[in-house]
Amino acid sequence: MYKTNWFLGHSIKTILEAHKGPFTGEGHKGLYEILTTSWHAQLAINLALFGSLSIIVAHHMYAMPPYPYIAIDYPTQLSLFTHHVWIGGFCIVGGAAHGAIFFVR
Repeated sequence: MYKTNWFLGHSIKTILEAHKGPFTGEGHKGLYEILTTSWHAQLAINLALFGSLSIIVAHHMYAMPPYPYIAIDYPTQLSLFTHHVWIGGFCIVGGAAHGAIFFVR
């Protein structure tokens, strides 16, 4: 899914424009330009992904503690879990807000 210096392969733009579904008509034509030029769209996607990643990290740090001391120190473990879940939640809400701004504009 990438184009080399010798013009071998495909770019993401050509893949999106070539995809035409049965119900979408023109398909994804213009989607690449919208997502690469809109700051709110990029910020919405990145905040949502970062928030989801933070929640996944919170679960993994709780389920598989990276340090032996964290496994026996429950207040620290709970604080780290809560910290990452709150950060993830705020990032997901920020992503939704910027997504709404993108759709309104």
